[in-house]
Amino acid sequence: MKNGLKILDLLSAMSVCASLAAGTPYSEAIKTALCNVSSADRKVHVEIVFDVDSLKVKTQHTILVTPAIISADGKDTIRLEPFSIDGKTRHKAISRDNKLAGSQARPEESVYVYKKIDGNIIKYDADLDYDRRMLEGSLVLGQKVTGCAQCTESDGYYPIMDNIIPKYVPDYAVPVAMPAEESKIRVEKIRVNLNFRIDSYELEKDYMDNAAVLDGMKKKIESILADEYLELKSISVVGYASPDGPLMYNYRLSGNRAKNFANYMSSLNTGVEVSYKYAGEDWASFRKAVIENEDLPHRNELLAIIDSTDEPGDAEEQKIRALYSEGMGELTEILENIRRIECEVEYDVMKFTPEASAEMMKVSPQLLSAYEMYTVAQMYGEGTEKFESVIMMTAQYCPENGQAAANAASYLIGDGKYAEAIEILEKAGRTAGSLNALGVAYALAGDYEKAERFLGEAAQAGSEDAARNMEELTNVMNQL
Repeated sequence: MKNGLKILDLLSAMSVCASLAAGTPYSEAIKTALCNVSSADRKVHVEIVFDVDSLKVKTQHTILVTPAIISADGKDTIRLEPFSIDGKTRHKAISRDNKLAGSQARPEESVYVYKKIDGNIIKYDADLDYDRRMLEGSLVLGQKVTGCAQCTESDGYYPIMDNIIPKYVPDYAVPVAMPAEESKIRVEKIRVNLNFRIDSYELEKDYMDNAAVLDGMKKKIESILADEYLELKSISVVGYASPDGPLMYNYRLSGNRAKNFANYMSSLNTGVEVSYKYAGEDWASFRKAVIENEDLPHRNELLAIIDSTDEPGDAEEQKIRALYSEGMGELTEILENIRRIECEVEYDVMKFTPEASAEMMKVSPQLLSAYEMYTVAQMYGEGTEKFESVIMMTAQYCPENGQAAANAASYLIGDGKYAEAIEILEKAGRTAGSLNALGVAYALAGDYEKAERFLGEAAQAGSEDAARNMEELTNVMNQL
């Protein structure tokens, strides 16, 4: 810590300090006229101007003045270098002792000596490293008088300036903007829970509840064909098998089951091509189910077997059977859920004018794109409740659209709902806008590591707002 003290003829323009409370015989004569605390590059500079126009120090007295910074919670005190003002006789005695001792006889903290005040202003300067405890702290003074038998000492520090280093309040930018126009092709992935006899791929319509499953799929396709706003584009079928049984056998079985279901879909005269493919054993879904089932016996050993190769097959199946006393019986429920047929139905949605979009918002908002919903919001005008309502609805119905998520996050962040903003943004597509919003949300939530990462990615993606937000974040972090 470096400090300086000198007589000034003129006052500089600094903050006016509070009056010093009475604590020693000289308290009223040593007045804090002006003070200033500045902080930059993790350095702090303290300036205090003392008005000592009415000070008359008794000849044997020394006044020790100690500036200090008290943390905002009052738990910590950071003492600055003190300075001393001596009476005439006291000063002579200390000077004599210094000459005899060949060193500084005054105590270490008494670094400044005054024989006479040649004026009425003393300026005190101190430079020190920034400490987190200084943030929003108070600048205080303590006085102590020595050199007399019945000196009155101060009973503590007296505040002269509050909130010396204000907490930096960042001005983050998360603008609301129109999402880009995009294709309105929609793909619905439907799990078809058909039942097949053991080792059979024949599709029996009257077996178990197959009739209800097939009828449901028929009605689904008919509803798309009958909808004036939709155009059916394609239907694709995939068959999956569980990892029990020979690999090639399961491959053919899953594919033939998918083929027979695809033939049924073709019989509905949809007017589009119905494709199918063999997926075989679904080890990825098997592994995921094992991870999610924390109470599964031998779970860690099972995962080790699955992860022992990039392409598990018959050898790994045999190891799994040996791991369990009843073969794979303990995995029955997991395996049954993996055996399935999935049907992807792709259709195009008609584009709507802003006026038509406004009407669709009332009845079928799921048919609108994020762009179309934004045109509806514009009709109400930014800043209105209806504008905000449409923005939030857009994020609900277009959860993967990055800009829609960023727009909703802008409002949530403004309301202090950082966790909700993060939840929406984490599910959305990564765009410059959504990454910027995600960085700001994490910054305000106090996770500066993630904030830096996402703002950096947003800046690299071309977001000027993210680059400026990074500067704001740096200012915040410099006070940590």
